[in-house]
Amino acid sequence: MDDGSTKEEWKMAAETRKILDPEIAVTATCVRVPVFIAHPKPSMSSSSGPISDSAAREALRKAPGVIVVDHRADEG
Repeated sequence: MDDGSTKEEWKMAAETRKILDPEIAVTATCVRVPVFIAHPKPSMSSSSGPISDSAAREALRKAPGVIVVDHRADEG
């Protein structure tokens, strides 16, 4: 793209703005990874101050159109 982003990065920013808020600030980095099922989409966010992990998860769970999958296990 003209701004140096890839088409996937542009799509991620455009879709996020379309779904959540046209004014939301989005900086996207897309990396292709092999997966068996699904479509992974890592994301980052920022807050005006410190926020706990549980408060961040709860805020995401309440966000329209967001599904939080938070599987943590020692796979080793």
